[in-house]
Amino acid sequence: MGLALGGNARAGLEDTLHLRKGELASGNRPLVDRAVALARDLDLTLAGVEETERLLGLPDRET
Repeated sequence: MGLALGGNARAGLEDTLHLRKGELASGNRPLVDRAVALARDLDLTLAGVEETERLLGLPDRET
C-alpha cells in the first residue's frame, strides 16, 4: 500500500514472517523479490545500495 501511495518500502523477516496469507517466507529473499516485483509493476525506481545509504544518512562503508 505504501508503494502505491508514493512511499517507500521495507522487506524482510523483521517486517513480516509471511510471504502471503498462510504461507511463511523461507527467508528474506522471497520477501525482497516480492517487494521489487511490486515496485516494478508500479513503474517505480528502485534505489541501489549506495543511494539507500545516502538517503538514510548512513556512514561510508569501510572497504
